[in-house]
Amino acid sequence: MNPKAQALIDTLRHEIQGALEDAVIGKPLRSYMSGQLKRTAQGVLIRHRIRNANINVQQQGSGFSVTITLPPQGPIVSVVRLRFGSADPFL
Repeated sequence: MNPKAQALIDTLRHEIQGALEDAVIGKPLRSYMSGQLKRTAQGVLIRHRIRNANINVQQQGSGFSVTITLPPQGPIVSVVRLRFGSADPFL
């Protein structure tokens, strides 16, 4: 993975973890919290222009497990070809 992509993933992980913790830690356990966690994670991803991520939230006892699968990366440039020529037909 290239350094820019790894930096983005690290930033996302940090921001999403903080947002999810702020959303539910210390609050009474409620049935709507899994949906709240999913929307919170989506909000962070949308701020980073990531829209089609798969977010799975599961309640595990008095906690939650959140799994986020990012959408596949688009085509990656692997070759750049340059062609040099004269614009003057007399050269």
